[in-house]
Amino acid sequence: MTEEQWIAVFGNEICSFFPKEESHPDLFVRGTFENVIVGIKHGDRIAIKIAIALFQQDGKMSFGKPIKCGIAKALREKKNLLDASQLEVIEQLIQKLQALTYPPAELKHIRRILEAEPAEL
Repeated sequence: MTEEQWIAVFGNEICSFFPKEESHPDLFVRGTFENVIVGIKHGDRIAIKIAIALFQQDGKMSFGKPIKCGIAKALREKKNLLDASQLEVIEQLIQKLQALTYPPAELKHIRRILEAEPAEL
């Protein structure tokens, strides 16, 4: 996807997570979502919003498995920042993925978000 396509899917807020240096399009995706993961770990609610939108979009992407696993792990650590609607999106995604004949590997990490106890603020 191009930068314009990412903006169309995730809104202008994703621009702040774009890597600073020019790179191959696949590395651009990876760099962007590595920055989103760092944002989640720092409690950035915009990064959390983008992560939830990624799960809702649920399309194939370069480095999809490690990106989605990394995002799920970061969201698990910051579960206390997720609102009810975001938790509902995650729950619906889990149900959708569990219904697949061959669920993706990241399902176990996504499932752990709901299993985790909310961290202390």
